[in-house]
Amino acid sequence: MTNSLFKAFEKANQLSEIDQEQLASQIVDDIKNEVKWEKTLKNPSSKLRGLAKKSLKEYKTGKTKKLGFDDL
Repeated sequence: MTNSLFKAFEKANQLSEIDQEQLASQIVDDIKNEVKWEKTLKNPSSKLRGLAKKSLKEYKTGKTKKLGFDDL
């Protein structure tokens, strides 16, 4: 365990039991989501591959346009 994580758990230990349970639930959910995201990035599905190919084709044929954040 890193020093920072150890300090975070020391601080969490000072919370009420209810707050500790909520924090624990949030941490577990975050870890699950991170693992799922990493797995998704390592194993892109054929659907994602297809969308990427379609996007590249549209870009190469001039069917796309550059937009800024304000244009979305």
